[in-house]
Amino acid sequence: MKKKRTAEKKNKQSSTQSSDAQSVLRSAAKNAKDYAVSFVPQRVSGRTALGFMEFLRAVQPRRAVLAEGNLYGNLYAYSKHRERVSQQDGYIEDQENYTDLRYGTVTVAYAGCEVIAVANVLNALRRAGLLGNKKCRELPHLLYSFEMNGKILGGRFGTSPGSLRDYMRYCGFEAELYTEPGNFSTAAEISDVLILTCYNDGKNLLREVHTFCISKEDGYRTHNAYHRGRAGRRYESFDDLLRDLNGGLAKPICLIGIKVPDSGAYDFESKNGSADPEEKGV
Repeated sequence: MKKKRTAEKKNKQSSTQSSDAQSVLRSAAKNAKDYAVSFVPQRVSGRTALGFMEFLRAVQPRRAVLAEGNLYGNLYAYSKHRERVSQQDGYIEDQENYTDLRYGTVTVAYAGCEVIAVANVLNALRRAGLLGNKKCRELPHLLYSFEMNGKILGGRFGTSPGSLRDYMRYCGFEAELYTEPGNFSTAAEISDVLILTCYNDGKNLLREVHTFCISKEDGYRTHNAYHRGRAGRRYESFDDLLRDLNGGLAKPICLIGIKVPDSGAYDFESKNGSADPEEKGV
């Protein structure tokens, strides 16, 4: 009987020790996760983050069949949004409503912000009279272009900012990408329109990344940026805009400054009937 009690006591102690060890491991895993999600936005430079996204873009396979299938479906689905876009001065301000458009393996509502930013850039340039009579490409065709050259991990991680710059350059614009925040204000002053990519929360990577267009209309005006379908806010200065983003929580990763050259931008419908960068190897 005494041996039995001793064995039970040892089993109980062993079970307690095992439970304590598991608790320590769970706590360590949680601490490691918390450190990782805060380390990236706080310690990893914009240049490094951009380089990682460009690497993922480079190894992303091009799935033409999927992209073409999405294009046909998106052309039909976008027809239901066109009137609302027109009422918003031609800007797309409500990404969350685009659950019926596809981008890679996900919806535009989930990961289409970068492509929407390009659509809004083209509209901003048109409204400013900087495109002349050149035709702006609509969202479905832009989605197709970036599916073929730009998306990350099937679209689940959106689109690399580097591909946005490359697309704008291909179309004949001057486009520069900045990763040093100290250069942002100067870049904003000399550009006709901007694309900003930032962490939604500068202390929590799990709150993901967002990209949006900033036009220059009586100051700086954001589009599709944290306003849930409402027209973008206007700011007197670019620094004011940065301080206010997402209630002050956002942290910039990179900024693309876009200008129309004196000679005018490239016509989106080329003589060959196509202006898709992927068809030209861009």
